[in-house]
Amino acid sequence: MFIFRLAEIVRGGGGRTLANLFLTFLLGGIWHGAAWTFVIWGALHGIAIVVHRLWQRLGYKLHKFTAWAITFVFINVTWVFFRASSFENALNILGGMCGLNGINLPRKLERFLSFLGEFGIKFGNVFSNLNVISNELIFIIPTFSFLLFICVFMRNSNEKTLSFSMSYKTAIFCAILFFVAICSFSGASEFLYFNF
Repeated sequence: MFIFRLAEIVRGGGGRTLANLFLTFLLGGIWHGAAWTFVIWGALHGIAIVVHRLWQRLGYKLHKFTAWAITFVFINVTWVFFRASSFENALNILGGMCGLNGINLPRKLERFLSFLGEFGIKFGNVFSNLNVISNELIFIIPTFSFLLFICVFMRNSNEKTLSFSMSYKTAIFCAILFFVAICSFSGASEFLYFNF
């Protein structure tokens, strides 16, 4: 039944739309730079948007938190290709993210989880391989927590547009932002993709 519904979507003109979506993201990856890592990044996003579109057309629903988790993991994996210097480097980073280079847990957990040492899990300084000073963590963790709170509990821009209504305060605020934007045109800024 699933295969028949999928074939029906593709035959009904959906196949061309899906191919165009994939090619758009693939070309977007190529546009970002002349490296295979950018091509893979674009192709993965193209595949993801095609799968998402098919998922919607088939009428399947995911729980909101499951969808968030899938999106979060997908973005974390694909952006490794965007920032990696080479394909091999990207694979090494992904392997490290999956624990293939070893897992290091905080030393405080050793007395509770010491049996995990038999499986190659080590206990020690978790942040030893990071260029982060412990004092910086005091600022990083609360900032991350605050941003996570905003993402989960505040309305996003799509939700805000549904309830948007123009008022004098909003018009004045937008006029001020427009004025500041116009005034900042005189400043020179480096082209965003200059280093790619």
